[in-house]
Amino acid sequence: PAGNIWYGLHEVEGKQREMAVRLSLEDDKLQGSGYNAHGAFTVGQGGTLPAEPRKLEFEAHHSGALRTTFKAEVSGRTMKGKWSGGGKSGAMVLYRTHRVPVPRTWFGRVNTAFIRFDGRAVAFTGTNQIGVVQADQPLTRENPYFEVQVLDKGHDCAIAVGVAHRDYPLDQMP
Repeated sequence: PAGNIWYGLHEVEGKQREMAVRLSLEDDKLQGSGYNAHGAFTVGQGGTLPAEPRKLEFEAHHSGALRTTFKAEVSGRTMKGKWSGGGKSGAMVLYRTHRVPVPRTWFGRVNTAFIRFDGRAVAFTGTNQIGVVQADQPLTRENPYFEVQVLDKGHDCAIAVGVAHRDYPLDQMP
């Protein structure tokens, strides 16, 4: 798990909130930083890698006295676990990624009938319909590419990723 960015959702009072953390190993101790519903935090002084490399436990230090403990298990590109702190607790699911996704404000055209945003993650809510998300900015020489990471392909689903003109219909695959 160390040396990676992990991004996903954690549950806070019944609501899904985004979370990201970057972990590194220093002197056999987990170190890092991230953010969640409580704001920015650092990881250190207590984060350890147990004998079982797929399991980890670390404590996040927020501003003030707030501490959050995370216990998780890593399987492939997924980290699942529980968190507790500040008298609250919940579940979390994070996915290994190279970059933290861009904010919702970067997307100008969205088929909102079948698309919702969970923090910075895009979720398709339809069944046999088509959901389109289009970025606000065009591809240029200064910005020549885009990335998409599919975290969950769903069941009986087709996913198309492409480039389209500004007025592309929001109910057709690119």
